[in-house]
Amino acid sequence: MKDLMRAKLHELMRARLLVERSELLEKNVKLFDFLQSEDVKGIDEEHVRLLWEQFDHMNKYSIVLGKRIDLLTSEMGEDK
Repeated sequence: MKDLMRAKLHELMRARLLVERSELLEKNVKLFDFLQSEDVKGIDEEHVRLLWEQFDHMNKYSIVLGKRIDLLTSEMGEDK
């Protein structure tokens, strides 16, 4: 029973992480597209610099989410 509960928890966590990463990647693509557009020219340089910094952090966060997904996937395989 304990193993079944753990497996279900891993499945739920993995599903939530997949959704979170998907939403994050969608936002990051939109941010990148904006930063590459003509619209960015009307924004203060410091704001643009911070947006690029945000883009970088979002990419790093996505990598961390991917590692957590991989770890859960591996642990789920071991639970079987």
